[in-house]
Amino acid sequence: MFLFNPDLGENFIGRKNEISFFIEQFRLGQNVVLTAPRRFGKTSIIFEIFERLKSRNFFTAYIDVFTITSINQFAAEIVEAVLDNINLATEFREFVNNTSEINKYPELKKVIDEFDFLLQFGEKSIDNYKLLGNCIDFIEQFSVRYKKRLLFVFDEFGDYKKLDDGKLTKLFKSKFSKHLNTSYLFSGSYESVMLSLFEGIKTPFNRLARKIELKEIDKRVLNQFYKKQFEHHHINVTESFIIKVLDFTNGHPYYSQLALQEMIVYHLINERLPGFNELLQKMIYSEKDYLEKTWEDIATSKQLIKTVLAITNGKAGVYSSLRNSNVNIYRSLKTLTGNGTLLVNSNKSFRLSDPLLNLWIKQNVHKQSIKLEENEI
Repeated sequence: MFLFNPDLGENFIGRKNEISFFIEQFRLGQNVVLTAPRRFGKTSIIFEIFERLKSRNFFTAYIDVFTITSINQFAAEIVEAVLDNINLATEFREFVNNTSEINKYPELKKVIDEFDFLLQFGEKSIDNYKLLGNCIDFIEQFSVRYKKRLLFVFDEFGDYKKLDDGKLTKLFKSKFSKHLNTSYLFSGSYESVMLSLFEGIKTPFNRLARKIELKEIDKRVLNQFYKKQFEHHHINVTESFIIKVLDFTNGHPYYSQLALQEMIVYHLINERLPGFNELLQKMIYSEKDYLEKTWEDIATSKQLIKTVLAITNGKAGVYSSLRNSNVNIYRSLKTLTGNGTLLVNSNKSFRLSDPLLNLWIKQNVHKQSIKLEENEI
């Protein structure tokens, strides 16, 4: 658990410009596609936007598409998220589980009397796609009924494709663009999936939303935040040490926060700060399970392994390193970029978006890669 939370409220750091931009877009009725590498604070930004929009008389709603396993669940979660604005989400969930008990919920019954399609959740024979379409329209109808603009967020939106037999994309396409009182934010960690849906003339949701990619936090802003936290905890630290830590995290939101936490906790226990390398090893130990799982996902493909090792060795460019290999470099880079593992700098220079994973691979995997090469000779 973090000793502080720079992701929410007054301590929300490094994203002021992005937040202000999002607020203005939604106030003007624009839809937005938000992409970010893993652990870049995407969800934190969403809920900070919610808090600020609520103070501007907005309704807000959020669902995580990754957790949805059926069309009927998709429909129910949309309605539940909308009704949460008038404190009826729990009652609606209980109604869906036992529709015969509707009279137990007089306030919900008033809503159902007005939007009678909701009674379809109690029918045994039901057209789930028609119900989902009605529920999507309910988003707009609800905001008009209560005379408030509404921001609806579909987190990990690209995951709807696991349920799509061709009908779902057409249904979404026919609905979203007609809603004038609702703005939509479609977020995702897998950039290639989101681009395949929103960017390009032949994509299904072309021109529906403006694409925004979340970047690292400005290190100067993090530097000031670090100094305030060290001052608050009465910890003396040199400017050069702060710069060294932030050069490593490179503005990565999660790891910048983790490094600061580890330093403060270590100081509370030992009455001194850890050395730089000691700090990095403590961070690796803290994230060991995540790092190993991430590598396991990469290691399902020898081509991805070779590409990542070429990126992390720092000796030459990817194309130079793999020129005489059997690796389809373009495909591997596209896969890594799409799943949030890779970042592309100018002049086609590639690096991992996760600085701790980069270090972990250097410490744990590069020796194994030598054996791999020897076996292929």
